[in-house]
Parts: sequence; C-alpha cells; structure tokens
Amino acid sequence: MTRSSAERLPLLLFLVGAVAFIALLLLFAYAPDLRGDTSNGANVVSRSAIGFAGLQRLLDLSGIPTEIDRGVTARERKPSLTILTPDITTGKTDWHDYEEQSAVLVILPKWITVPMPLRSGWVVKAGAWPADDIAKMLAPITKLTLKQTQGDFRGLVPASDTRLKGLPRALPGHFQLLQYFPQGGEAVVFVEDPHSKRLKPDGVNFVVRVRDGDKPIYILSDPDLMNNQGLSDPVTAQTALTIIRALRRGNGPVRMDVMLNGMTRSPSLLKALFEPPFRGATICASLAAILMALHALSRFGAPLRESRPLMRGKQALASNTAELVRMMGRQAAMAPRYVQAMRNLALARLGARSRSAAEQEQLLDAMEKASHSDTQYGWLANAATQAKTGGDLIAIAARAWTWKGRITSEHP
Repeated sequence: MTRSSAERLPLLLFLVGAVAFIALLLLFAYAPDLRGDTSNGANVVSRSAIGFAGLQRLLDLSGIPTEIDRGVTARERKPSLTILTPDITTGKTDWHDYEEQSAVLVILPKWITVPMPLRSGWVVKAGAWPADDIAKMLAPITKLTLKQTQGDFRGLVPASDTRLKGLPRALPGHFQLLQYFPQGGEAVVFVEDPHSKRLKPDGVNFVVRVRDGDKPIYILSDPDLMNNQGLSDPVTAQTALTIIRALRRGNGPVRMDVMLNGMTRSPSLLKALFEPPFRGATICASLAAILMALHALSRFGAPLRESRPLMRGKQALASNTAELVRMMGRQAAMAPRYVQAMRNLALARLGARSRSAAEQEQLLDAMEKASHSDTQYGWLANAATQAKTGGDLIAIAARAWTWKGRITSEHP
C-alpha cells in the first residue's frame, strides 16, 4: 500500500525542518569566518593606503603561503615568520601576552588618518604620530630611539648584512617623513641619502634586530616600505619581498597577526563540534536524533489512555471472567450452561418458572411451534454437549439467543 498525501506531508515537513535546523547551526558556527573583516587602519585586512592587504596578496602571488592569525589559528603548523602591525594603543600587557613561535617582524605605525566619508575604505592623512609616542609603545621590546625627518625622500640607497643578499642597491620608493632609528640595535637594513645631508653620512637603521636566537625579533621603522601605498611601486615591492624572504625561518607560512589590532576571535564550542575529532560523533548523534524523531512520527493516531491496573464495574467483571475462562481453555464447557441460562430466561419471560418440568416442556414446545422457530431447545442442548472450541461456543450462543428471542417475541 502506498502512503497518501496526508501521511507524507508531516514526514516531508519534518525532513525539511531537520535540514534547515542543521544548516542554521552550521551558519551560526562559521558566521565569524564567513563575515568579511573591514578596516581602514594599519593592519593586514585593510585596503587603505596604510593597510597591508597588498602585502599578503604579494606574498601569495610570489608562492609564499600566508595566514591571518585571529587567535584561533591552528598551532600545529609552525610559521616561518610572524608579522605584527601594532597600533599606537598597544600596551605592555598586549606584548607580554603574545606567544611567538618563530621569527617576528614588527612593522611600526606612523600615520594618523581620517576615513573619507564618500569613499569606503579610503583614508586621508592627518599627520604623523609623534616619534616619542611610538617609542613608548615599543618600550616593552626595545629602548631604541626613534626619529622622523621632514620632507620627501627618493632614491634612497639601502645596504644590508649578508643575510639579505639580492637586495637592490637603489630604493626609488617615495618616503614622506622618513621614520628611522638613528643608532643602536643590530642593523639589518640601513639607508643613506646620497643627494641630501639630512641623514648621517654612514646611513641610518631601517630594519634592526633587537633579539637574536631561534625566535629573533626584527623591527621595520617605516611602514611605507610594505604598506599598500608603498607596494604600488614595483621596485619597492621587490625590496619588501626580498626582506621578508631573508627573514623567514623554514618553509612555513607567513603569519600576519591582527590580534594586536583588536580583531581577536574566541574559539567556538559550536564550531568545534563540526570539526575533527568531534565531527564523526556529531554526525552520528544527529542521525540518531533524526531516526528517533522519524520513529516517533510513525505512530499513528492519538495515544491510548493508560488503563487502570484493576478495572471496576460489571463490564470489567465480565471481561475479566471471560479472559480467565479463555486462559483456562474452558470455553467449550460454557456452552451447556449458556443454553440452560437462555432456557431459564425464556421461562421467566413467559412466567412459567414456578411450573413443573413437564408443564415447562409443553409450554416451550407450544411456543416454538407458534413462533415458527427453526431451532428447538433439544437440538441446542445436544449441540452444547458436543462443543469442542470457543468458536463452537459462539455459534451455539448465537443460536440460543435467537431462539429465546423468537419464543418470547423480544425481537423479530
């Protein structure tokens, strides 16, 4: 037999609801990852002039894997270099709480910007952060002095130690208000201006190493070498790429941190349920819940009301007695007694219970002839003694009931 439309509709509605519920859970779990980050500050997700989204794109196109660290990055894969872009509000606690896993490159902030009201993601430079404020923010890492020199700088000549082989001798990028370390630290990249006397004759430090070892820390003083505006120049972009390649330790990805920029994402328990090693258990639990619900839907009609342990009344007494007789297998033995009971009821109806046995027999014969009954009491009594099963009892009981009704005129 096929299910009717009315029977299939609840099942279909349940399946649609189950799929929609699971899809909603997945959406809640992965909503932070699907939601795009928007920023116009000096961080890796920013596409403004002072942002570093172009640096990540440059590394990806150059075959260097990258990842953005929001605090939930898988820590099993060790990065080859971590790039930090702290803002001016980064405090001592923020520096101490960060756990580096490899070499670290810190790109200092420089520009104060104002968002453009009619251009989403665009900014206008409103000046530069004071060098003393930047040095104070950087104090937990190094005590180096930071300076800024007014004016434009073009055609700077970079020099480097042996770790940065291949660095071009000319850096024709456009630098405004050059930001540098005048002295101190272990210089990795230093620059000089052959066309001006504004810089020291032997150059100033552009990239310095403030900690050595297996997790060295490097600091890039001027962000214009690697931000979106600076990378618009091909030669400047090539110089930035060469520096990053030289600073990497191993073949791991370049991890670009945004936690110091306030874009941390907390681990989600709901998301963890849909990822290894809990993914299999979640799928099994979901399928079990769906099967249990389908089993519940297969029940048809209203639930039966719970019956009493001990039923009351004449009907309950009769039902219990009949069940007891059935369990004992004595249905057939009830046939003679039932026929005798019908005879007594018929005589009581005719008012002949007090007569003698002979008079009763004569009265019953006369009533059978008068009613043209096709069943006689003698036949019923003989058939009752020969009953073997419960079916025989039912057949005899029906004939006896009909016989009583005919001779007493209780029914046609």
